[in-house]
Amino acid sequence: MNLEPLLLRQIHLQVFVSKLIYRGVSYPLLTLKDLVMNYPINQIKQKFLTGTRIELIALQDPYTKLKTGDTGTVDFVDENGTIHMKWDTGSNLGLIPGDDAFRIIEKPTSSTVV
Repeated sequence: MNLEPLLLRQIHLQVFVSKLIYRGVSYPLLTLKDLVMNYPINQIKQKFLTGTRIELIALQDPYTKLKTGDTGTVDFVDENGTIHMKWDTGSNLGLIPGDDAFRIIEKPTSSTVV
């Protein structure tokens, strides 16, 4: 009896529960949700390292005192992709890529990356 189609069906089924069981050993797999949700966030984390200097262009927050041209330093990027900032004005308002407009003015040197 050829077990390959049965094994493929088992693999197909197990992918939906995010693990592969092969010869009694469980292997975690990336789910489609992991790929879709985390890939852009990982790109944001790699691009906006702690210490990166940012210049603000525009914010979607109508209540902030930050204005175009304000500068700040990236503190960290959270699991939602929000770039938490330490603005030179004293504000700690985070940036949301895709909603807010900003540009990198200086990347951290390797000695300043925490």
